[in-house]
Amino acid sequence: MAISVEYLAKLKHCSKLNIKQYQENSILNVLLILIAIFSGLVSFSSVASDRVLILNGYVDGLPFPRRVKESMRDQLEQLVPGVVIHSQSLDIYRPKSEDYKQLLVELITNTYQDQIDLVIALDPLAFEFYRDRLASEFDSVPLLFSNDRGKDGELSALEYELLIRPNLLETLRIAKHHYPELKDLYLIGDEYNQNLADENLKDDLGDIEIHHLGGLPLEEMRNRVKSLTRGDLLFF
Repeated sequence: MAISVEYLAKLKHCSKLNIKQYQENSILNVLLILIAIFSGLVSFSSVASDRVLILNGYVDGLPFPRRVKESMRDQLEQLVPGVVIHSQSLDIYRPKSEDYKQLLVELITNTYQDQIDLVIALDPLAFEFYRDRLASEFDSVPLLFSNDRGKDGELSALEYELLIRPNLLETLRIAKHHYPELKDLYLIGDEYNQNLADENLKDDLGDIEIHHLGGLPLEEMRNRVKSLTRGDLLFF
């Protein structure tokens, strides 16, 4: 493999980053930063054969993973001339059978085994799928992944995480500065993110009331969001 172990050791030392700014494009931005850091530390010795596999857990063609993938392709092509980029959408956020998941394993293994120099997992389910089902087939390939859960689990020798933490408190303070009359804050997210917001904001809310929308049926959630007015604050 073309990647230098010495530089990987340096990346291992500095790979855990705490990103404080978390705005609309933050995931894309910090992943590109990580690629830039990684590319600066990694030595590619055979440009013609360098290959990167990008995995995401979403349905193929969704705007966000497509935008991230395209931006990564542009960034990597600038940093590593001649790099070949492959991508695979796993579609595993919807319930899938074990047979479907095994077919994915066979497809990715048969297509990319011994052909890839770097794997990038864009989201938690893609990382978990790769670690649980594919890592043994790509045992000498480094993995970059975004950790938006903040869990400090044990990493293998070739796993490199980017720790993303939303700065909800700073966002709230900015909103209160511009809208001192702010009274209502709405949260859309899973239980983890709503609990994270509660914990981070509890000492700075004052008279502001938090409304959790993440557990509502989709149509009710849409109606609540449509009813928001100027000065309401929405985290999602």
